[in-house]
Amino acid sequence: MKKVNFKFFLTSFFIALSIVFLGSMEADAQSMLTTGGTSIGSGAIPQGDFVDSNEAQNILGDELADLKNQLGTVSNANDLASLESKYVYFTAIGENINSGVTVPK
Repeated sequence: MKKVNFKFFLTSFFIALSIVFLGSMEADAQSMLTTGGTSIGSGAIPQGDFVDSNEAQNILGDELADLKNQLGTVSNANDLASLESKYVYFTAIGENINSGVTVPK
């Protein structure tokens, strides 16, 4: 009887210990994303290739034209939903750029 109780206790202890360590690693992984020493998520402006609004409108126009062509030829419902969501997303970005919404410099 004592052997069974000890085995049950030991198993429970290792499960609890695993949950504590694995849970803390999961929380640590989600706490902050760092890219090249700059932490993203703490209000820092990410570094990358940014373009001015005119060039962004040109890129979006080309992308929207490609999406319109793809929407006309797709037959699968999943592909159609995916392309439609991309089209709505790029359209919203274009509307923000046209209205003058910018990112801080």
